[in-house]
Amino acid sequence: MSNKIVILIGFSTAGKSHYLRKICEINPFPIYFLDSDKFVSKDYGGHIYNIFLELGREDAIKYIEKKEEECIMHLSEIRVPTLVAAGPFLLIRNGWDKYFSNYRPQILYLKKPLENIFKDLWIRKENQKRTLDINNPNFGSWDLNVTTEFIDGMYQDISNFSARTNIQRHLSQIEQVYEKYAHEIYNSEQLKYNVDKSNEFISTIIKKLS
Repeated sequence: MSNKIVILIGFSTAGKSHYLRKICEINPFPIYFLDSDKFVSKDYGGHIYNIFLELGREDAIKYIEKKEEECIMHLSEIRVPTLVAAGPFLLIRNGWDKYFSNYRPQILYLKKPLENIFKDLWIRKENQKRTLDINNPNFGSWDLNVTTEFIDGMYQDISNFSARTNIQRHLSQIEQVYEKYAHEIYNSEQLKYNVDKSNEFISTIIKKLS
């Protein structure tokens, strides 16, 4: 099998979709670009949060798991150089191990420190409060037991300390999965704030796909 498949992995806000877009803008040669979150939510305006808002938490999670399994199957059908920005939990879905063994994609892990994840999740939540319907009873359900808790029929923000503790718990579990599959690990914050390193990372991805 061709190994001209690069999959960017990492926790939420690590910058996977950012680099997908950057390389799409350059578009040095025919590349198939796939953001798994966009694939999953294509029937909901391309936003994961719309799935939660419309279906509610439990049904949304079931739907997302099913669509991520479909995304893995879809990847197995592609026969051209492919760049993927993977959702944070794509690698634990049914079908992933078989896909990984058969198609041998290059896995690049964008590793982000806990404190930076917390900060950017907080910023993202504030943006959501300005752009999404905060009166929807499902608002914030996607962050349950991470940065929200369910009280009095609403998903409410929890303390910063509890949020950090929750993120650390989730991160410690999923990082083991990332490190198991990763061929290369990059510090996402160094890439974010160092133009030379960022450009070098982009060049590395393009080289792997060429």
